[in-house]
Amino acid sequence: MKNKAVLMKKSRGGFTLPEVMLIVAIAGILIISGGLKFRDLRNNIRIDRAKAQMKVLQIGLRMYYADVGLFPIKAKTGDGIGYDGLTDWNNYLMTGDRPGASANDEDTNNDNRIDNWHGKYIDEPAILTDPWGRSFVYVNKTFTDSEKSGILCWGPRGYTGAGAGDDWRRYFKSDGTPFSWAKGTKDTTDPPDDEGFSVFYRDGNPANAKTDFIMVLWLE
Repeated sequence: MKNKAVLMKKSRGGFTLPEVMLIVAIAGILIISGGLKFRDLRNNIRIDRAKAQMKVLQIGLRMYYADVGLFPIKAKTGDGIGYDGLTDWNNYLMTGDRPGASANDEDTNNDNRIDNWHGKYIDEPAILTDPWGRSFVYVNKTFTDSEKSGILCWGPRGYTGAGAGDDWRRYFKSDGTPFSWAKGTKDTTDPPDDEGFSVFYRDGNPANAKTDFIMVLWLE
């Protein structure tokens, strides 16, 4: 009976300080681990969503090409449609209004409409904005044999440089050289995966794989 009384007394005493500290430490580890897993899950969902949107844009651009006979011209003259906002994407794929590029072969009738346009080629304007709130970039390189066309997503960090051409050079290919639209990037250095995508990390650092990258869906 005496031993039983001693055990009951100890059990009523609660946890000791070391035990409490251990419980708090375990709880903290579980909370941090759960937060990291949630962040990874959220990042993966956003990446998958961006890829799905880019595939829709790819289909829309190919339908545009089938009707008009060429890919959007304005993307030849600068950093790509959608670069300065959503207007160019919207004109090309949703309304058929001429975007206003000089030397515009898409409007031979000069009526401010794209000739032979039979869109719209996407259903929702929300497709034009990536999961991080920025518009996609389309770069048309069909006029040169040395480079390839594609749709670019700026990823979580987004566009930060003085010009798109300056900023995407901060993302490195697997051979340690800055990203470019060169034909060899797609064909040999960083060939696309089974879905047609290549991913480039900022500064070439794999630690940026989910937080600071650009993603390209090749069109050719």
